[in-house]
Amino acid sequence: MSDIIYDFGGSASTIKGILKDDYVRQGIVDNVNKSTELLKRIRAKKSSHGLRHIFSTQFGTSQSAGAVGENEDLPEAGQGEYDKPFGNVKYNYNRFRVTGPALAATEGNKAAFADTLTRAVNDARDGLRLDLQRQLWGDGSGVVGVVAAGVTSATITVKQPYGYTYDGTLSGIDATLLFRRKQKLYFATANTTRTVVSINPAAGTITLSASITVILGELIYKGSAATTNKELTGMGAIVAASGTYMGIDRAGIPEWQGNVVDAGDVDGFLSEDLMRIAKNAARRNGTSDPNLLIGTFDIKRYYENTQKSFKRHVNPMTLEGGAKAVEFDGAPLIDDKDAPPQRLWMFDTTSIEWFVMKEVDWADLDGDMLKWVSGKDAWEAFLRTYKDIGCESPANQTVIKDITGWEAAASSSDAGS
Repeated sequence: MSDIIYDFGGSASTIKGILKDDYVRQGIVDNVNKSTELLKRIRAKKSSHGLRHIFSTQFGTSQSAGAVGENEDLPEAGQGEYDKPFGNVKYNYNRFRVTGPALAATEGNKAAFADTLTRAVNDARDGLRLDLQRQLWGDGSGVVGVVAAGVTSATITVKQPYGYTYDGTLSGIDATLLFRRKQKLYFATANTTRTVVSINPAAGTITLSASITVILGELIYKGSAATTNKELTGMGAIVAASGTYMGIDRAGIPEWQGNVVDAGDVDGFLSEDLMRIAKNAARRNGTSDPNLLIGTFDIKRYYENTQKSFKRHVNPMTLEGGAKAVEFDGAPLIDDKDAPPQRLWMFDTTSIEWFVMKEVDWADLDGDMLKWVSGKDAWEAFLRTYKDIGCESPANQTVIKDITGWEAAASSSDAGS
């Protein structure tokens, strides 16, 4: 959940950057990467009636079939194996506030090149979309990283984006993948909230609004104590081989398990053979082939370079929305800026869908998007959505983890091809 007081355009004194100052370029230069590749690929929707969504699924057929001798008793009657997975929608929001003087300062003024209210609306919308994209790659916990070294300081070394485990030590760029300036963070062991002031990807550190005492391995959540474990049930939960998913214990039920292939078992290197092993796991345990592969910039470059070494050329593809993909066994492989490092995901998107109680919209039950802030010359508005991501066939999904060895093929700072 994102909760923002709109300090960029919140008052006349703080919006001078978009008012009457003389700029070389008459407009706001957008330096924010708003790419949401995974979010754009999940299109299917089902209604979630009330707070809960539920469906029936079959795990097995009748096992009573068998051979008997002449005039012997028939096999015992049997039946298929069925269950009813269920989940609850998650509530996500974003809000902004603007003051009367801020609005008046831009209204009808040709020298003002950006309207405060319009910018606030767009920023709230973009902020919510980007946060939903991040949540899709997580496991529902809201963990964005882990403390890499115990210290009492405002500068913290971080590791393990999404709280996932990785092989060896990640680069600082990968370690700080999910941290943003002005982001509120909750440190679980310290039971304290801080705001990110700056990020140093080269060093793998973040600087906070005030000093804090942290310990090695401490989980870092986006938001506050109240927002932990309330995010979308993302790919980390869907493509897992153990635990409970949608109310069903995965133990002993391979049809309800995601396929997790460890590249570390073959020295961490990515190869066509390993990718086919991973793809065949979905074909063996599931009901459909993966139709979309997603990895980091490094992983995509790594795959491209494995083909070059064999003097092969992967077919270039342009997907809807302009994403540049390469082809593996007929399926597109794309990169995503928010994808967890060292992993290549193979999705059957036909079995992944949104369970929606309410799509993204502005709260306006009283007919007005802007709500007066009682006692102040200010107005607020907030976006909301009640939904969760769900997978009806987890066994159709595969992830290859702990992929290393791409250093010669790509650098973590490469923007992909």
